[in-house]
Amino acid sequence: MFTKKPPPEEERRVRANDREYNEKFQYASNCITTSKYNVLTFLPINLFEQFQEVANTYFLFLLILQVSGSQEGGVGHT
Repeated sequence: MFTKKPPPEEERRVRANDREYNEKFQYASNCITTSKYNVLTFLPINLFEQFQEVANTYFLFLLILQVSGSQEGGVGHT
Protein backbone atom coordinates (compact mmCIF):
# COMPACT_ATOMS: atom_id res chain seq x y z
CA MET A 1 0.00 0.00 0.00
CA PHE A 2 2.70 2.48 1.02
CA THR A 3 5.43 1.39 -1.33
CA LYS A 4 8.30 3.52 -2.40
CA LYS A 5 7.84 4.84 -5.93
CA PRO A 6 10.73 4.33 -8.32
CA PRO A 7 12.33 7.43 -9.81
CA PRO A 8 10.71 8.68 -13.01
CA GLU A 9 12.05 7.15 -16.19
CA GLU A 10 13.61 9.29 -18.85
CA GLU A 11 13.37 6.81 -21.68
CA ARG A 12 11.61 3.49 -22.18
CA ARG A 13 12.52 1.02 -24.89
CA VAL A 14 9.86 -1.52 -25.81
CA ARG A 15 9.67 -4.00 -28.67
CA ALA A 16 6.25 -5.01 -29.94
CA ASN A 17 5.46 -8.72 -29.53
CA ASP A 18 8.82 -9.45 -27.87
CA ARG A 19 7.91 -10.37 -24.30
CA GLU A 20 11.35 -11.76 -23.38
CA TYR A 21 13.08 -8.52 -24.37
CA ASN A 22 10.57 -6.33 -22.54
CA GLU A 23 10.66 -8.40 -19.33
CA LYS A 24 14.39 -7.77 -18.97
CA PHE A 25 13.69 -4.18 -17.95
CA GLN A 26 11.06 -4.96 -15.28
CA TYR A 27 8.76 -2.13 -16.24
CA ALA A 28 5.64 -1.52 -14.22
CA SER A 29 2.64 -3.60 -15.19
CA ASN A 30 0.12 -2.05 -17.53
CA CYS A 31 -2.72 -4.07 -15.99
CA ILE A 32 -5.86 -2.15 -14.99
CA THR A 33 -8.13 -3.56 -12.31
CA THR A 34 -11.65 -2.16 -12.33
CA SER A 35 -13.33 -4.71 -10.09
CA LYS A 36 -14.39 -3.59 -6.65
CA TYR A 37 -14.79 -7.09 -5.24
CA ASN A 38 -13.28 -10.52 -5.54
CA VAL A 39 -14.66 -13.89 -4.41
CA LEU A 40 -13.45 -13.52 -0.82
CA THR A 41 -14.30 -9.86 -0.22
CA PHE A 42 -17.73 -9.62 -1.86
CA LEU A 43 -19.88 -10.51 1.15
CA PRO A 44 -18.00 -8.58 3.89
CA ILE A 45 -17.55 -5.39 1.88
CA ASN A 46 -21.08 -5.46 0.49
CA LEU A 47 -22.63 -5.98 3.94
CA PHE A 48 -20.47 -3.23 5.41
CA GLU A 49 -21.59 -0.78 2.74
CA GLN A 50 -25.26 -1.76 3.03
CA PHE A 51 -25.42 -1.39 6.80
CA GLN A 52 -23.83 2.05 6.82
CA GLU A 53 -27.29 3.27 5.82
CA VAL A 54 -29.44 3.85 8.91
CA ALA A 55 -32.58 2.49 7.24
CA ASN A 56 -30.91 -0.83 6.37
CA THR A 57 -29.64 -1.22 9.93
CA TYR A 58 -33.13 -0.46 11.25
CA PHE A 59 -34.72 -3.13 9.05
CA LEU A 60 -32.07 -5.66 10.09
CA PHE A 61 -32.95 -4.90 13.72
CA LEU A 62 -36.65 -5.45 12.96
CA LEU A 63 -35.84 -8.73 11.20
CA ILE A 64 -33.90 -9.95 14.23
CA LEU A 65 -36.83 -9.05 16.50
CA GLN A 66 -39.27 -10.88 14.22
CA VAL A 67 -37.16 -14.03 14.03
CA SER A 68 -36.34 -14.12 17.74
CA GLY A 69 -39.98 -13.47 18.68
CA SER A 70 -41.22 -16.40 16.60
CA GLN A 71 -39.00 -18.83 18.51
CA GLU A 72 -40.78 -18.15 21.83
CA GLY A 73 -44.22 -19.31 20.68
CA GLY A 74 -46.01 -16.05 21.48
CA VAL A 75 -49.55 -14.99 20.60
CA GLY A 76 -50.92 -16.47 17.38
CA HIS A 77 -48.83 -19.65 17.42
CA THR A 78 -50.63 -22.98 17.64
